[in-house]
Formats: sequence, structure tokens, C-alpha cells
Amino acid sequence: CAVGCVFCMTGRGGLVRQLGSAEIVAQVALARTLRPVKKVVFMGMGEPLDNFDHVVNAIRILSDGSGLAIPSRSITVSTVGHVPAILKLAELRRNEPHEWGRLRLAVSLNAPDDEIREAIMPVNGQWSMAELKDALQQWPLTHPDDFIFTEYVLLHGINDGPEHAHMLADYLRGLNACVNLIPYNPGLDGTYARPNSDQVKTFFHILQDAGQRCRIRGTKGDNAMAACGQLGNRTLGRKRPALETV
Repeated sequence: CAVGCVFCMTGRGGLVRQLGSAEIVAQVALARTLRPVKKVVFMGMGEPLDNFDHVVNAIRILSDGSGLAIPSRSITVSTVGHVPAILKLAELRRNEPHEWGRLRLAVSLNAPDDEIREAIMPVNGQWSMAELKDALQQWPLTHPDDFIFTEYVLLHGINDGPEHAHMLADYLRGLNACVNLIPYNPGLDGTYARPNSDQVKTFFHILQDAGQRCRIRGTKGDNAMAACGQLGNRTLGRKRPALETV
């Protein structure tokens, strides 16, 4: 990933290359040989909207009746807040509602203000939170259950205090957002820590009391360093393989 969020193992590994649309679709097709695939989320390793054309082409194939026939309402695209690409995706949603009208958007916010966000997410230096909110306000909401997922990784002592929860509620006011609170999953170096369960619950209840839809995400895969924020190829950190020229 080229984005470099400081708390994420994937971001620390840097970008090797982008996947082509055929490679993306092939991952889903392979997964289908193991078990049914009900939902597809472009999230986990890399910034999907840095690879806009290939992601869009992949979604067209995944959702097409002659392709994998996964409805757009079951597809989510996650982003750190790539403002121009969010606007392009919103335009697709408006102009092609039958194909894109139920596509879901998730935004990795992780901070209640620019100062904190820029310290942990370098992308905020390119697009401020005000610019991001303006783009999100242009996301078409056409169905009663439409909302924008907002991902918020709780980092102990950095963005997890009661004051941060109040600031986050203020920022999200006017957006039909659902906050996913994600207690930090520790990386290999111990730079950051996870808040305790009482701190997480306090943050959650402040958002709820402010009228903000939210939920606490459970942790899965941390025993294999495969939970949110832990995905990274340790081999690449030692030596990156040369890419073949085709």
C-alpha cells in the first residue's frame, strides 16, 4: 500500500504494484470454490481508489449477471479518503443507478480532527477532513438503509478519549454514517496500544448518546497476524522480489 498509515502493517510495507481487474475477480472466483461468497469488500491491503479503473472494471464483472452476479448492495469499497475518486464513484452511482445505485462506501477516518489524522494518516495532508466531508455529502443516498461506513481504529492515548468521541460526533453530524469502532490490533513493534474494553464502551456510548449510529467491531484473525491493520507480508520487509516484465 502506498498510503502509509502509521498504525497499519500494510501501509508500512509500501507499494509493490496494483492488481489488475482480472486478478481481483480471480480472487473472488477462487474463494467461491471454497465456500459461497455473499459479500465482497475492497479493503484490507492497499487503497482501492488508487487503483480506480481496475477496481471499477472488477466491480462491473463481479456484479454483472453474466459475470459473478454479486449484487452491488453486497459490494463495499473502502478508502482512506481519496476525495477525487470518491466524487467519481458518486457520479457513477448517480448516473448508472441500476448498476451502481446500491454500492456501499467505507471511509477510514480514525481521527476527529485534522491534527490527529495528519499525524497518523499522511493522506490527510493531501485532502483535509473538511474536503473529505464535502465529498461524502455528495454521495447519493437513495434507499432507507443507505449509509456510509466510517472506520475508526481506536489507538490508546491518541484518539480514544471522551473528548475525541464528542468531536467525532460533531464531525459526522449531517452525514448518514455508521461508525465501526475497531480496537487497535497490535503490530510487531509495539508502538501503539489497544484501549481497554471500558474505554471502548465509553467511546461507543458517547456516540450513541449523540444520536450517531455505531457498533464495535469484533477482532478476528489476530492469532495469525491477519486482523484489521495487521495484514502485511513479512518477507517483503526483508527482501522484495523482483517483478517480472511481461
